[in-house]
Amino acid sequence: PQLESVVTDVFYIDAGVTDDRFAVMKAAEFPLDISLSGDVMTSKLDYMGRVIQNTLTLGVEGEEVGPGGKKRRVTYTLEGDNFVSVHPDHDGKGLNVRTTRHYVDDNTIHV
Repeated sequence: PQLESVVTDVFYIDAGVTDDRFAVMKAAEFPLDISLSGDVMTSKLDYMGRVIQNTLTLGVEGEEVGPGGKKRRVTYTLEGDNFVSVHPDHDGKGLNVRTTRHYVDDNTIHV
């Protein structure tokens, strides 16, 4: 299903993102196709005309490519109605970031 994510995490404010920029980010919707086959998740994001695809196994640390082309280590899990990602070195300086996305319905998640 196609998922739309709305960024609402306080992390961005703590990271120095200005209030006006945060408001824009919060209102943004990102179409993201995610499929799950067994415990293998494949995500496809169409970002500025470029398709970014990542295939990872739930519960196993892997490497994903972000919208800017940067590669990061990540572990994805499902916890009830939540889709959780843990980046153990999000900024390249050891910052551990855990993001929980809650399923609103079959086609929408909120961060």
